[in-house]
Amino acid sequence: MGILSKLSGLFNSNNKNVTQEEDKNQTQKEDIVMRAEQKEGFSEMNVGENVTKTLNLEQDRLDFLPVIRNFEENDMFHQVVVNEKLGDNIGAFIARVKVRPNGRTGIDYVMKSNLYEYKITEEEVLDISFQNIKKAKLKIEGLKDPATGENMISISSQIGLATCILYDSNFIDKLKADIKADDLHVTIINSGTVALSIPNGSFEENLERIVLESNYRDVVAIDPSTYLWENQTLQLVRKYRDAQ
Repeated sequence: MGILSKLSGLFNSNNKNVTQEEDKNQTQKEDIVMRAEQKEGFSEMNVGENVTKTLNLEQDRLDFLPVIRNFEENDMFHQVVVNEKLGDNIGAFIARVKVRPNGRTGIDYVMKSNLYEYKITEEEVLDISFQNIKKAKLKIEGLKDPATGENMISISSQIGLATCILYDSNFIDKLKADIKADDLHVTIINSGTVALSIPNGSFEENLERIVLESNYRDVVAIDPSTYLWENQTLQLVRKYRDAQ
């Protein structure tokens, strides 16, 4: 059961589909339904395992995407993978992301050592990845609490990497304006589900419960947490648990 379908039992849902890539064949439903827990093992992760692969920028650039994960200063991961820090203990790590023939999403991180063969700078890789966010097949849905008038936005992805939207800071600012929030909390349920809500609002307690009750094991090392969106950075408010 998805996060919005869980919450819609508490509030009357208002289905407003503002997806970046709308499925025109999808039938409209009265309730908003979104997959919060994807099938375990939805993706495969490789870190520098393609040492025998001939890199081809023209082909690989189509698959560059920002994978949002924990950013730990004492971890060598950020020293060897192309990345950009986004806030407290969180960053965007660039990977070649591709759906495999078995239906799983393959994640093969772009190493800084790859840049020489690509003949490209780290900044250019980051820019290409930003431009490719639209390929993450994001689905954005809204829910309104009729008692308080508060709005919440939930973001999911068909390839399980909804968190990549956090690399588009201007779009997050737009969503913040859409829900008329002076301050904005970003709750990462897992790499496939992100919720945007008003701090200390009517949705937050239920979001926390959903996180704590979930047994989802994320292939990406990211802690389920709530952040304050401040000046286009993520400031940690609370961490619910360590990445599983």
